[in-house]
Amino acid sequence: MVANWVLALTRQFDPFMFVMVMGVGIH
Repeated sequence: MVANWVLALTRQFDPFMFVMVMGVGIH
């Protein structure tokens, strides 16, 4: 689920992951 990704992002807050998630969201 996307919620898991968001949770991991907020916890680690990685720039690379953020960009990846953003790209996936846009797609």
